[in-house]
Amino acid sequence: MTNYGDHTDFRILKFTVKIEGRDDEITVPIYGAEEILMAIPEGTKYQSTIHFLALKSLKNFVYTQAAVKAGITVKKTVTELGDFEPREEPYSIEFKEDQTPSGFFFRGKCPVKSTYTLDGEVVLENSWTVEVTK
Repeated sequence: MTNYGDHTDFRILKFTVKIEGRDDEITVPIYGAEEILMAIPEGTKYQSTIHFLALKSLKNFVYTQAAVKAGITVKKTVTELGDFEPREEPYSIEFKEDQTPSGFFFRGKCPVKSTYTLDGEVVLENSWTVEVTK
């Protein structure tokens, strides 16, 4: 079983995604999930928010996401989340607006790797799938 979002210093609870043109937002559960799959239309602007608990002090917390299709990295983002102190309430950090790629090559399922680093050291990696739809 994969320990999605589970680390001794933090717990990634979920991501929420606001998609341009939709009133609702998508919730992508992370902690305790058996698998992670998210579908999003091609060429769509969206904004993601990460929701996590700091179980210990987090210094230089960074989130990296890389999507690979046919052995080619098609999208990579690095987001510096910052420093956080432990507390019972989850932190929520909104990422910059982004856009899904479009075109035949990008449609379909694409493996993605989420990497979490603390003070420059990789401490957790999760693999999941995004499906880019027409």
